[in-house]
Amino acid sequence: MKLLFKLNKTFIIIIIVIFTLVSCNYKKDIEYGLEDDFKEIIIKESKDIDEEDILTVINKWHEELYNESQMKFLPSVVLANMMDPVTYEIIENLDIESIKDKGAVERVINWANESIIHTQTLDIFKDNPGKDPWGVGNLLPAYKKLLPSEMKAMSIYSGKITGKCSSIARLLSSVFRVSGVKFKNIVLLRMPSHTISLVKIKDTVYLINNQNIMKVNKKIIKELSELQYIGLYNESVTVNNNIKITKEIFKNKETLLDSIIKVNNLNIRKTDNHLKEKFDRKDLSDMIYKSSNIKFSLAKYAYQSLYVKRPELYLKASLRSPKAFELSNKLNTDEEIFKWIKDNIKSGSIFKDFNERIMIADQVIVFKTGGLKDKAILAYSLLKRNGYNPIIRISRKNAYIKYDKKIYDFKNKQIINSIDEEVKLTLKD
Repeated sequence: MKLLFKLNKTFIIIIIVIFTLVSCNYKKDIEYGLEDDFKEIIIKESKDIDEEDILTVINKWHEELYNESQMKFLPSVVLANMMDPVTYEIIENLDIESIKDKGAVERVINWANESIIHTQTLDIFKDNPGKDPWGVGNLLPAYKKLLPSEMKAMSIYSGKITGKCSSIARLLSSVFRVSGVKFKNIVLLRMPSHTISLVKIKDTVYLINNQNIMKVNKKIIKELSELQYIGLYNESVTVNNNIKITKEIFKNKETLLDSIIKVNNLNIRKTDNHLKEKFDRKDLSDMIYKSSNIKFSLAKYAYQSLYVKRPELYLKASLRSPKAFELSNKLNTDEEIFKWIKDNIKSGSIFKDFNERIMIADQVIVFKTGGLKDKAILAYSLLKRNGYNPIIRISRKNAYIKYDKKIYDFKNKQIINSIDEEVKLTLKD
């Protein structure tokens, strides 16, 4: 079996820093809190974004995100990965100031091998197509693409950061990018049923193939040259064409992206994100949140941020969820819905920055946890599918759902007569 498709069983015996990101639920007494500096940009968000495009980057289902016409949205998903706090937790725990520092690459390589696992290698989700955690819609598994926080939350099933090939490739590519690798030296390569990544650090190229990171040698170059590639992307570029990976690319002193463009005679438009080679999360947030262009606006929706002009689309994304649809068929009344949530969903968001992000229904179901507003999103989806007309109202410290002249208080888990505090956000169709 070829090297690219077998598990790497070789362990390098060196002293390394290994840590496991254990799934945790973030709980504080704040449900909604946005910074004034960023709230202003909500008003300026581009009006030219199609609703279907927004839903595509929120749900991140394989068939939509990798649709021929939709691959253009992948840079927005990459940016959302780069912004996720889990990316920075990994870098901090591995004590990486710069990826060029001695031993930094080796620490990432060994950590990835020990701490990441592919979803479909788990007994509960094994095989292809397997029992996808995200359910089946239109007769196809959703094969949802995950953000780093979701991959960390998946550890409830495995004890490790968990995702499929493209999610793993984006996470590790983001770790390298945030650690100082230029965007032109990171390329994610699409194959008909797989995604890998190439990363160039100094004059050395590394292959990311699931949790295995390998220094490219002659044997790997030969195997790479024999594979079929149907596209490439990173935070700034998407190419939706058949491309070739040849040995010339690895001999070239230019960046990886420029070398691939040259070898394949590609004519593509590259956009500069205005990020420095080494940047921090504030630099990235300022760039994304203080701009109104479409790519950055979609990155906010992909990130499930509340700094958006149309937060009600998180409701529509939830209603589309196969898992919510499946659950709604088992629960018929409002009492059954609220009891199920109370009995089955723990308290706490999967997002560290939960006061400015929101989970959607399928995440609450799969991860079995959610903050107050996240539980409200799930309840909305279940009530709506059972014929109710719910409206979510979110205060600074609580979430409520109003339906059929009733109001449910998620903090106190009971029906109330009225909301006696300021409502910061209302979500409805």
